[in-house]
Amino acid sequence: MSITEPDVSPTWQRLRPDDIPPFRPDVAMTSVANLVITIAADTLRRSAFSCITGSPGIGKTVALNEFKRRYFGKVAIVKLSMPGTSARICMSKMGVEISKTDAGDEPRARFDGGAYEIAHSIFLTLCKRSGVDPKDARRGKWKAEEYDPLIVVFDEAQFMDPAAIDMLRCWNDVEQCYAPHPIAFLLVGNEEGTLRRGTRRCLLSDAMIDRLHHNEVLDYQDMTDDDLMLVAESLAELTPDAMKLLLAELGRSNASRSARTVASVVTYAHNQLSAGPVSEAALSAGFDWLRSTGRH
Repeated sequence: MSITEPDVSPTWQRLRPDDIPPFRPDVAMTSVANLVITIAADTLRRSAFSCITGSPGIGKTVALNEFKRRYFGKVAIVKLSMPGTSARICMSKMGVEISKTDAGDEPRARFDGGAYEIAHSIFLTLCKRSGVDPKDARRGKWKAEEYDPLIVVFDEAQFMDPAAIDMLRCWNDVEQCYAPHPIAFLLVGNEEGTLRRGTRRCLLSDAMIDRLHHNEVLDYQDMTDDDLMLVAESLAELTPDAMKLLLAELGRSNASRSARTVASVVTYAHNQLSAGPVSEAALSAGFDWLRSTGRH
């Protein structure tokens, strides 16, 4: 595939803290969501490498989407869905999402071919978005502190092949980096056993674990009662008795204390009403429906 050197004029500008927009009012900023965004922002600021693993449905992806909105132009999110996704495919998807950070929803370049061709296309794309001459970048003739950082988030990172995760070091290493400047990375996954040291299925090598700036594990118990109430209130008005029932049901030892569970039950109950707040009876019907689906 033919590769041309891009124009080196900057395509985005430095984002000052005062320019970061506020949180959207319709997004429930739970303690879990706040923690995810805080870790992601710190990882971005330090051009570091971090990992967040946790139970499904507690709001990790929602938090990541809000993080991307607030730090527009600095965040590329790669969503994975197939187990054992190879290094070449991960790198190709990474290139597409990086190119969108200064081009809106459409990528400006193709990222196919062999590993070398994909890596070279990503290199040129990074030079383009940072206003760096590729020739100067290869020779190290630029100042890293003059350019805003970039973070690539791999959502559902438990689907990555171990070699794909190790490959990311080459884009983050300060001394020998494939990119004109180190890229920050955040791995976010659901199956904590695949991303934790000491487990037989751990996808992270010891070298990768040792370089993690944040390595956070979250589960359903991290969703507090206040978090559950916040999610419910963002969806509909509940009567006091309905809210008590919600907390009682999700306080059981085998309950899935997730934002997804709250959203499913409250939305179902709200849709059964013609008007007014969600009642205890309506919410109880919502839990009965959820049990019938085998999800509670």
